[in-house]
Amino acid sequence: MVGKQYLALVWGHVGVRTVPCDPETVHEVRPNVYLVQMGLGSIDHQWPCGREQKLVAPFTDPRCRNVRDCSTIVVVLEHGRVLGEPASRLLLIPKTGRRHQLRVHCAAGLGHPIVGDLSYSPWPFISQHNALNHDSSLDYRLNRMMLHAYRLNMIIRSQREGALVHHHRDRKGFLHDTLVDKHQVLDLCTGDPNFFPSDSHAWSVETELHSLSQWRDTFTL
Repeated sequence: MVGKQYLALVWGHVGVRTVPCDPETVHEVRPNVYLVQMGLGSIDHQWPCGREQKLVAPFTDPRCRNVRDCSTIVVVLEHGRVLGEPASRLLLIPKTGRRHQLRVHCAAGLGHPIVGDLSYSPWPFISQHNALNHDSSLDYRLNRMMLHAYRLNMIIRSQREGALVHHHRDRKGFLHDTLVDKHQVLDLCTGDPNFFPSDSHAWSVETELHSLSQWRDTFTL
């Protein structure tokens, strides 16, 4: 079993709008916690400038091929502002591993693209009622996309009676070792990132909805 968690900043306050998402593909399983179940496939897309690019798109796109079922748990941690514009900090827990799954589920499923995502923020594949209106030029002011791999948890089978559990909790490589029987659990955690290390005012929190610590050991619902 492999469990993954990611942290992301997305444009807009997720859940504030009356109809934040398509009820057929996105379900609010508890307050400010969503399950996105949206099949994804690949398309060949041509941008207005003429550049062609292979992208991932929802199953509803008529150009979509090789569609596979995909699901993601979305926990809205905070509402705040990025560069003065409404934004949300999310914990993303993918239950499947499709390419660009988190980026497309945020943009096309929730209707809230990831901050700094130059491919899926100007989203060309979703209907207008689900599109979040924001100044996409802000994405070009950032030096990276605000998506961060936060935690990896996986079980590795072992022939020994005991094996090591590794907890990596900081960026200095400090490890805590614990013995478990018959299999090895690899648990890597990078810690809560600072998305804007050079500008502490670029992201500001207005409302806390869920604590990250309470979801630390959650990989499914």
